[in-house]
Amino acid sequence: MREIALKEEEPDALGSGTVVETPVSTLDVLPTVAAGGRAPIWRAGDYKAVRKGEWNLQVDGRQGKQWLSNVVRDVTEIEDLSLANRESVEELKEALRQAEEEFVARCGRPPSTPHS
Repeated sequence: MREIALKEEEPDALGSGTVVETPVSTLDVLPTVAAGGRAPIWRAGDYKAVRKGEWNLQVDGRQGKQWLSNVVRDVTEIEDLSLANRESVEELKEALRQAEEEFVARCGRPPSTPHS
């Protein structure tokens, strides 16, 4: 089983550091969070993704790759726009960094990865 850290705007809703043992699907979680107007941040092992507005950034830490797509103009996310939109990439990478920092503050440890 993989551990997935989900940044939540209302951290006390479940209680800080709560571990939910019931399996969930990101197919359920991400649309719900996105519908609430929040920027969803998703992580599974070395793979991370964040969406803000029309931009979606995916980062594969194991392979050292990143992929930026405009989900409004390219719903299939085929075209990598990271080189042409470096400012958006940096903004979204900062959102990921802050989310991990907040996770450590809440849980007292970094999100686990299958290789750590």
